[in-house]
Amino acid sequence: MPLKHPIQKGKKHELKVVHKICDALGLKYGEDLKRKPRGEPGGDVTHMTERAKQLFPFCFDAKDRRKLDLSTWWTKILKDTPAGQTPALVIHLYGENKDWVLLDLDDFLKIIKPKE
Repeated sequence: MPLKHPIQKGKKHELKVVHKICDALGLKYGEDLKRKPRGEPGGDVTHMTERAKQLFPFCFDAKDRRKLDLSTWWTKILKDTPAGQTPALVIHLYGENKDWVLLDLDDFLKIIKPKE
């Protein structure tokens, strides 16, 4: 049965993204990371352990939309990102089979820079 309400669709996408992150990093959903309930300030994920903060130092919003509104979304995630975390958007466009991640170029360069 297709999801009809945008909030249901958004919640499903947020959960999918958080579970993928947990699987990729060996974190446990509900213990290390979890989806943040609607109405709470910040991005779409709650870091519940120091290990989760170290392995996943991002504050992200997951978007499952038909049209891009990058300027509005980016402004919101910048406002919502706490100190010490990197803002990111995880975007899924209707009809596509992929998710994309949007980062600031300077943040991306910090991530890929070799450790000394």
